[in-house]
This record gives sequence, C-alpha cells and structure tokens, in this order.
Amino acid sequence: MNATAAATAPATVRPFFLPLPDRDILLTAYHPAAGPGRARAWVLIVPPFAEEMNKCRRQMALTARRIASGGTAVLIPDLTGTGDSSGDFADASWDLWRADLDACAHWIAAQDGKLTGIVGIRFGAMLALDLAADIATCRQVVLWQPALSGEQVITQFLRLRTMAGLTADASNRESVADLVSTLQAGETVEVAGYDISPTLYRGLLEPRLTARPPGPGVAVHWFAISAMDAPRLGAGNERAATALAAHGASVATTALHGDTFWSSVETTTCPELVERTAVALESNDGD
Repeated sequence: MNATAAATAPATVRPFFLPLPDRDILLTAYHPAAGPGRARAWVLIVPPFAEEMNKCRRQMALTARRIASGGTAVLIPDLTGTGDSSGDFADASWDLWRADLDACAHWIAAQDGKLTGIVGIRFGAMLALDLAADIATCRQVVLWQPALSGEQVITQFLRLRTMAGLTADASNRESVADLVSTLQAGETVEVAGYDISPTLYRGLLEPRLTARPPGPGVAVHWFAISAMDAPRLGAGNERAATALAAHGASVATTALHGDTFWSSVETTTCPELVERTAVALESNDGD
C-alpha cells in the first residue's frame, strides 16, 4: 500500500485525557480499522520540542494512520505543558516528560497491549531511546532527524530569539550567551511564545542521544531528511549512530530527500518517511 492510499485508510481515532496524580495528559490513540480488540502491538510516537510539535502534527497523524492500517495500534501524547495537556511549558522538564512516557507505556500494558515500537522525532528521539532502554517488549525504534543533545536543542531554540532581534539597534541586540546568563541568574526567558524556565533549561543540558542506547535485539532505524538533492547523514550523526551500534543495537541509517516539515513555515509532510517508518515497524506483530 502506498503512503497516499494508507493515509486515507479507515482507522478508529480516539483522543482522551489520561489522569495522572498531579496533571492530565492528552493521548490520541489510533486503532486498526477492525477495532481496538484486534491489535496487541502498539507504537508510541514521541513528539519534538516546542513549536516543532505543532509543525509535525500532520506528519504524525499520517504516520499513525498508516501504521494502524497495517494492524498495529498507535499512541501519540501531548506531553505535559504542550498541546492540550495540562500544565505550563515553563513548568515542564525532561523528568516530567519522561514520566509522561512511562504513563503511556503503563496505559498500553493495561489494555493488554505490548509496546513494540517507538518513534522519536527530533528532541523526542532522545526521550524515545531513553524509554526504549526500559521497555522489554520494544523491538524497533525509529528516529526522525534526531537531535544529538538537549544542549543542542535549547541552544538552537534560544537562537530564534536572537534572530528575531537582528533588526534592533546593535546596542540592544541579545546573544545566546546573554540569554543563558539570564537563565543562570534564575530568570525565565520567553522565546517564540514559549517560556523557558531556569529549571527546564538546566534539565535540558544533560540528555544525550547516545546516553542510554538500547541493547541487543532492538533495531534502530535512523532517518535524516533534507531538501538537498543529495541528502546525507552528516559526520556528527554518523558518529552518534556508530556509538549506538557499539552498544549492541542494530542501527540502520537512511538519508531521504524531502521537506523539513518540523521547521517549514507552511504545513508540509514527507510521504516517503511515512511509508519507510511503517515498513520499519512491520515486524511488530505483538506475539
């Protein structure tokens, strides 16, 4: 089935709030067309950071529908402080988001399901690999344009504010170093409508993509997407992929030509990535 046909295949889509002790998070479950009772295997899609999540919504939905059309159920959370989940972005943290994913895994188990695959997007790739290290049933991890470190993510995000101020008088322009100093002094920094608290900032400095690689028996499918005619992974990504493989994971890297949907001004998608992701996860039969 091609990506266009799969995207229109019927599926049961059920959004609901999962109550946690101190917050509620929105989950959207995609069930195979035959109904919730058909699938034991589940895939969890971990969204990226801040505005990138909103830009990826259509790509995530198309992918979820395509996976569900093959008989595997899919769960997509709005992490705490994002989307329609409770809490403020400034109050979120790596540990809180990681706890959200644990709650998703526990919910899947409560449905008599098995979390067999995890898709991590950009910043979400680090969370996905960290979760996979704790999920015995996980056999496939798919990474979309993964960020290599939390520090890289937050530095790039802070740069958005400095770029927005390029038209200001030179004496009033901010640098990333200025914003970091503000955060280190205990003050919150607003970037593109998102409040970055000192706690959130500090918590993002530590995570690394290769910090907790999955062990033997887990296949990692790494997809790099570029608008260039001859896309490539890049030296830094190659080193990170090699580091993951050194710990026993089976790592396959693929560079795709396509729209960089997580950063495009207009809503765009990468149909080939939808199909490649679904094929990579097809071995998740839940048996």
